[in-house]
Amino acid sequence: MNEENKYKNWTVTVSQHKGVLPNFDEVESLFKQLFETYWIQMEEGEKNENLHYQATGVTSIRKRKDTILNKIDSLRLINRKHITLGICKDLTSSIEYCTDPDKRVEGTEPRTTEYVYSRRDIKFLDEETMRYPWQNKLMDILIDEKSKTSMYLMIVAFIGYSIKKVYQARVSL
Repeated sequence: MNEENKYKNWTVTVSQHKGVLPNFDEVESLFKQLFETYWIQMEEGEKNENLHYQATGVTSIRKRKDTILNKIDSLRLINRKHITLGICKDLTSSIEYCTDPDKRVEGTEPRTTEYVYSRRDIKFLDEETMRYPWQNKLMDILIDEKSKTSMYLMIVAFIGYSIKKVYQARVSL
């Protein structure tokens, strides 16, 4: 499948439509169904002082903009006319912007999911046949096959043109 025009990181503004702003619980309910991780806060517009929600969301897989907008329509939680959806090019900056206390409406708190690392990106390493030979060698070094709960931690330093071992310890997990 063509991965072009598919993204994981999104910026979202939920604005007033015909003078009505969805409540925070409705917005958060929508985000829980659209994104694996999200950051939302209520803000006041700088020019027109209209209340709105500024948010960043991360999907579990790359998606097209239309796919997310169609999902918003199918959920029927918030009218799509309230939503402005954009591609997030710098996740860290976007999160900082969406949680900036100086922009937040007084008396409100940002809402977010707790990020739980799923290991999805390295899950293949659990299956020995899926690894490259060098990965198998590295895993043999890191994991004590007797207990599966220990590894060796080695800190090295570049001294001149060679690498010198500075510290080595056995670490129990």
